[in-house]
Amino acid sequence: MYRKASRAKLRFSSNRGQITVEDLWDIGMGELDEIAKRLSRDLKEDGEESFIRPIETKNAIKELRFEIVKDVIATRLAELDAAKDAAVSRDKKQRILAAMAKKKDDALEGASLEDLEDMLESL
Repeated sequence: MYRKASRAKLRFSSNRGQITVEDLWDIGMGELDEIAKRLSRDLKEDGEESFIRPIETKNAIKELRFEIVKDVIATRLAELDAAKDAAVSRDKKQRILAAMAKKKDDALEGASLEDLEDMLESL
């Protein structure tokens, strides 16, 4: 899909003018959504899809643009989900470590004077 796009030197209409496939990775999700909506409308306006006659080149390019934008959106959404999951895991790990430190402190404070003296001497 991306090989075809690079060979065809695909460009996408955006609020900024014409952008490349590479630029799709850098624009905001809202603008990316608008591009996808515009491409979807254009494809629907071209009429029904035919399964008997070959797709015209112009329509094939529109389909390729649409598939690329959908893939970029799906990839970026998956990356956002993965980042959220990583943040949740990081937060949970920090809370577990804090609880462990508290338990160790509680155990240390609950130790007898003799045990504390023995621990101190062993250092």
